Amino acid sequence: RETTTNPNFELIFVVMQTPYDECLRRNALREGRARVPDDVMLRMQRGFSAPQVGELGSTQVIYVK
Repeated sequence: RETTTNPNFELIFVVMQTPYDECLRRNALREGRARVPDDVMLRMQRGFSAPQVGELGSTQVIYVK
């Protein structure tokens, strides 16, 4: 993975801490191509790991509830 070395900007991760059940509920309201298959939602939830400061050159991780 590349990291940012551009002095003209700062990389900040913003992590939305939405409960998985709420994500499923919102997804169920979507129709057509906007709806993500349940197996994909589960795979994404299981594979998620929050970014760390320094990852990809980031300087901050902000968590939003």
